[in-house]
Amino acid sequence: MHATKVIEINNACMLAITGGFWSSSLGKPHQYSSELDDQLNLTGVILAGLDSPYACRDEQGVKEFKLHTFTQLRRVGDDFTLFKLQLLQRANALKQQLDQGLAANDVDALEAIRWESLT
Repeated sequence: MHATKVIEINNACMLAITGGFWSSSLGKPHQYSSELDDQLNLTGVILAGLDSPYACRDEQGVKEFKLHTFTQLRRVGDDFTLFKLQLLQRANALKQQLDQGLAANDVDALEAIRWESLT
């Protein structure tokens, strides 16, 4: 059961990471895609160090390539890094709880541990 729960938490964390995130780098909240290709594209455009159009969705869900300054792109990257780190830390805390439940041979504790959506 422990191994299965670890896999469930890892999968849920990955889905949360790749499910998109919000940044207010343009002055108002916009949603950015965060699949692996999106993460690589964001890293690439930040490394270029230039202003660039970058895809995002406004609060109504309309997707378009909006011009971002380099500083705005860095903020999007920083916001994603923080978003991802928080999810990874949450997954780690749950896996530590699983380890404690396993060490205590507490099946009820193991069964009770699960990833919960924050939305």
